[in-house]
Amino acid sequence: MQHHGAPTRLLDWTESPYVAAYFAAEQCPDKDGAVYVVHAGLVNMEHQTGPGTDSSTFEAQLKDRKSPNQVLFYYPDYQTDRMIAQRGHFSVNLHVLGGHDDSLLRTLATISQREGMGYVCGKWLIPSSQKADFVRQLRVMNVAPHAMFPGLDGLGRSVDGLIRLLVLA
Repeated sequence: MQHHGAPTRLLDWTESPYVAAYFAAEQCPDKDGAVYVVHAGLVNMEHQTGPGTDSSTFEAQLKDRKSPNQVLFYYPDYQTDRMIAQRGHFSVNLHVLGGHDDSLLRTLATISQREGMGYVCGKWLIPSSQKADFVRQLRVMNVAPHAMFPGLDGLGRSVDGLIRLLVLA
Protein backbone atom coordinates (compact mmCIF):
# COMPACT_ATOMS: atom_id res chain seq x y z
CA MET A 1 0.00 0.00 0.00
CA GLN A 2 2.87 2.35 0.77
CA HIS A 3 3.98 2.19 -2.87
CA HIS A 4 0.54 3.53 -3.83
CA GLY A 5 0.55 6.45 -1.38
CA ALA A 6 -1.52 4.93 1.43
CA PRO A 7 -0.28 4.95 5.02
CA THR A 8 0.72 1.52 6.24
CA ARG A 9 1.93 0.02 9.48
CA LEU A 10 4.11 -2.49 7.64
CA LEU A 11 7.56 -1.87 6.19
CA ASP A 12 9.48 -4.51 4.30
CA TRP A 13 13.11 -5.27 5.12
CA THR A 14 15.74 -7.63 3.80
CA GLU A 15 18.44 -9.64 5.53
CA SER A 16 20.71 -9.17 2.51
CA PRO A 17 22.93 -6.07 2.33
CA TYR A 18 23.13 -6.64 -1.44
CA VAL A 19 19.36 -6.57 -1.92
CA ALA A 20 19.17 -3.47 0.29
CA ALA A 21 21.92 -1.79 -1.75
CA TYR A 22 20.04 -2.62 -4.96
CA PHE A 23 16.85 -0.95 -3.76
CA ALA A 24 18.82 2.06 -2.45
CA ALA A 25 20.68 2.48 -5.75
CA GLU A 26 18.17 1.61 -8.46
CA GLN A 27 15.83 4.59 -8.09
CA CYS A 28 16.26 8.38 -8.08
CA PRO A 29 19.68 8.48 -9.81
CA ASP A 30 20.17 12.16 -8.92
CA LYS A 31 19.74 11.61 -5.14
CA ASP A 32 21.92 9.76 -2.65
CA GLY A 33 20.63 6.39 -1.52
CA ALA A 34 20.79 4.87 1.94
CA VAL A 35 20.76 1.42 3.49
CA TYR A 36 19.54 1.26 7.08
CA VAL A 37 20.86 -1.51 9.30
CA VAL A 38 18.86 -2.48 12.39
CA HIS A 39 19.35 -5.30 14.88
CA ALA A 40 15.79 -6.65 14.72
CA GLY A 41 16.28 -9.22 17.46
CA LEU A 42 17.31 -6.58 20.00
CA VAL A 43 14.34 -4.41 19.08
CA ASN A 44 11.92 -7.30 19.65
CA MET A 45 13.63 -8.31 22.90
CA GLU A 46 13.38 -4.72 24.14
CA HIS A 47 9.59 -4.90 23.95
CA GLN A 48 9.43 -8.56 25.09
CA THR A 49 6.34 -9.09 23.03
CA GLY A 50 5.50 -9.53 19.42
CA PRO A 51 5.54 -12.20 16.76
CA GLY A 52 6.99 -15.48 17.87
CA THR A 53 6.32 -14.80 21.56
CA ASP A 54 2.59 -15.37 21.80
CA SER A 55 0.62 -15.03 18.57
CA SER A 56 -2.72 -14.43 20.28
CA THR A 57 -1.26 -11.57 22.35
CA PHE A 58 0.41 -10.11 19.26
CA GLU A 59 -2.81 -10.28 17.22
CA ALA A 60 -4.76 -8.70 20.08
CA GLN A 61 -2.24 -5.85 20.23
CA LEU A 62 -2.58 -5.27 16.48
CA LYS A 63 -6.36 -4.99 16.84
CA ASP A 64 -6.32 -2.79 19.96
CA ARG A 65 -6.61 0.90 19.04
CA LYS A 66 -4.85 1.78 22.30
CA SER A 67 -1.70 -0.22 21.55
CA PRO A 68 1.54 1.71 22.02
CA ASN A 69 3.44 3.40 19.20
CA GLN A 70 5.94 0.54 19.09
CA VAL A 71 7.72 -1.14 16.17
CA LEU A 72 8.36 -4.89 16.10
CA PHE A 73 9.97 -7.08 13.47
CA TYR A 74 7.88 -9.88 12.03
CA TYR A 75 8.93 -12.99 10.12
CA PRO A 76 5.79 -14.47 8.54
CA ASP A 77 5.31 -18.22 8.46
CA TYR A 78 4.21 -18.10 4.83
CA GLN A 79 6.54 -16.48 2.30
CA THR A 80 5.93 -15.70 -1.34
CA ASP A 81 8.52 -16.43 -4.03
CA ARG A 82 9.40 -12.73 -4.04
CA MET A 83 9.96 -12.65 -0.27
CA ILE A 84 12.20 -15.71 -0.50
CA ALA A 85 14.23 -14.24 -3.37
CA GLN A 86 14.63 -10.92 -1.54
CA ARG A 87 15.17 -12.55 1.89
CA GLY A 88 12.39 -10.36 3.16
CA HIS A 89 10.50 -9.81 6.37
CA PHE A 90 8.52 -6.93 7.89
CA SER A 91 8.39 -4.44 10.68
CA VAL A 92 4.98 -3.52 12.03
CA ASN A 93 3.85 -0.70 14.29
CA LEU A 94 1.42 -1.91 16.94
CA HIS A 95 -0.43 1.42 16.81
CA VAL A 96 -2.63 1.61 13.74
CA LEU A 97 -1.60 5.21 12.96
CA GLY A 98 1.91 5.03 14.39
CA GLY A 99 4.95 5.72 12.24
CA HIS A 100 8.18 3.81 12.22
CA ASP A 101 10.69 6.66 12.45
CA ASP A 102 10.23 8.03 15.97
CA SER A 103 9.29 4.74 17.58
CA LEU A 104 12.21 2.81 16.12
CA LEU A 105 14.72 5.59 16.84
CA ARG A 106 13.50 5.82 20.44
CA THR A 107 13.86 2.07 20.94
CA LEU A 108 17.31 1.94 19.32
CA ALA A 109 18.52 4.88 21.44
CA THR A 110 17.34 3.13 24.61
CA ILE A 111 19.12 -0.10 23.67
CA SER A 112 22.32 1.70 22.67
CA GLN A 113 22.43 3.73 25.90
CA ARG A 114 21.87 0.71 28.11
CA GLU A 115 24.05 -1.78 26.26
CA GLY A 116 26.66 0.62 24.92
CA MET A 117 26.55 -1.19 21.60
CA GLY A 118 27.54 0.44 18.35
CA TYR A 119 26.14 -2.36 16.20
CA VAL A 120 22.49 -1.84 17.10
CA CYS A 121 21.84 0.29 14.02
CA GLY A 122 23.59 2.08 11.20
CA LYS A 123 23.17 3.91 7.94
CA TRP A 124 25.24 3.36 4.82
CA LEU A 125 25.11 6.08 2.17
CA ILE A 126 25.34 5.42 -1.55
CA PRO A 127 26.30 8.67 -3.28
CA SER A 128 24.25 9.47 -6.37
CA SER A 129 27.47 9.58 -8.43
CA GLN A 130 28.08 5.88 -7.62
CA LYS A 131 24.56 4.49 -7.96
CA ALA A 132 24.93 3.29 -11.55
CA ASP A 133 28.18 1.50 -10.65
CA PHE A 134 26.47 -0.16 -7.69
CA VAL A 135 23.65 -1.41 -9.90
CA ARG A 136 26.12 -2.72 -12.51
CA GLN A 137 28.18 -4.57 -9.89
CA LEU A 138 25.09 -5.98 -8.21
CA ARG A 139 23.85 -7.23 -11.59
CA VAL A 140 27.12 -9.15 -12.00
CA MET A 141 26.35 -10.78 -8.63
CA ASN A 142 22.85 -11.69 -9.91
CA VAL A 143 21.20 -9.11 -7.65
CA ALA A 144 18.89 -7.79 -10.32
CA PRO A 145 15.14 -7.70 -10.99
CA HIS A 146 15.08 -11.04 -12.85
CA ALA A 147 16.35 -12.73 -9.67
CA MET A 148 14.43 -10.70 -7.08
CA PHE A 149 11.04 -10.52 -8.81
CA PRO A 150 10.29 -14.06 -10.00
CA GLY A 151 8.18 -14.20 -13.14
CA LEU A 152 7.46 -11.95 -16.09
CA ASP A 153 7.45 -8.83 -13.91
CA GLY A 154 11.10 -9.38 -12.98
CA LEU A 155 12.13 -10.17 -16.53
CA GLY A 156 10.54 -6.95 -17.78
CA ARG A 157 12.14 -4.89 -15.01
CA SER A 158 15.50 -6.50 -15.71
CA VAL A 159 15.39 -5.72 -19.43
CA ASP A 160 14.36 -2.14 -18.66
CA GLY A 161 17.19 -1.76 -16.14
CA LEU A 162 19.77 -3.23 -18.52
CA ILE A 163 18.73 -0.81 -21.27
CA ARG A 164 18.99 2.12 -18.83
CA LEU A 165 22.46 1.01 -17.75
CA LEU A 166 23.59 0.75 -21.39
CA VAL A 167 22.24 4.21 -22.16
CA LEU A 168 23.94 5.72 -19.08
CA ALA A 169 27.27 4.00 -19.79
